[in-house]
Amino acid sequence: MKVYISVPISGRAREGVCLDVAEAMLYLNAHFEEVETINPLDLGVWLDKALRLRTRARNGGGTIGTSGTDGAEDEARCGDYMGYDLSVLINDADAVAFCKNWIYSKGCRLEHAAAEIYGKRMIFLNE
Repeated sequence: MKVYISVPISGRAREGVCLDVAEAMLYLNAHFEEVETINPLDLGVWLDKALRLRTRARNGGGTIGTSGTDGAEDEARCGDYMGYDLSVLINDADAVAFCKNWIYSKGCRLEHAAAEIYGKRMIFLNE
């Protein structure tokens, strides 16, 4: 079973988000057989790389600016991440695990709505 982990991210330190994801993975592996987790933090890495490649292609190969980035277009916006995450949730996940405090996160609530609409199994952690 492939389980997408829905975790509040915006406005939080990366360490706290990573800890919540790690706890979710431990719980899922302890309570379900043959679980493959989908970590939204891993998905963001691939999106960042894709945006950099797109920007370089638009710039005819592009160069890295003095700031160490490929320019403003490289910066993925919240909608970019959410769109990619929702695509993976809908197309690849069998279930969605919601981490603690998910109800206070706009992104998690959007993922909950998608999971509900598409009939995904929902697992609520730390409630």
